[in-house]
Amino acid sequence: MRLDLFFILVLLGCQRPSNESNGDKTHLIVVDHYSNGNIKSKIAFNHENVMDSVSEWYYKSGMIESRVNLENGHKVGPSYYYYENGELSMYCYYNGIGDGSAMYLRV
Repeated sequence: MRLDLFFILVLLGCQRPSNESNGDKTHLIVVDHYSNGNIKSKIAFNHENVMDSVSEWYYKSGMIESRVNLENGHKVGPSYYYYENGELSMYCYYNGIGDGSAMYLRV
């Protein structure tokens, strides 16, 4: 399923993927755009085509919607969620065991 999502993103007109190094890991960054040209998402995949590292999603206006830390497809550590005006709406810290448990701080 994850591999299928990866190929769908690439085939739907994503910007050319780029390789970025994150310490000792290399990630494929897939950038998707809205029809107005603004970035819709920047998603990092590891060598196994699983979402990994920091990924970002954006509102159609171009403002950031969320910045999420992922490790092997699971939310780990700090994640930030924003209102469309750019204000921080919520901060979460995920425990990293893959069950979705998090400590939330609403701003």
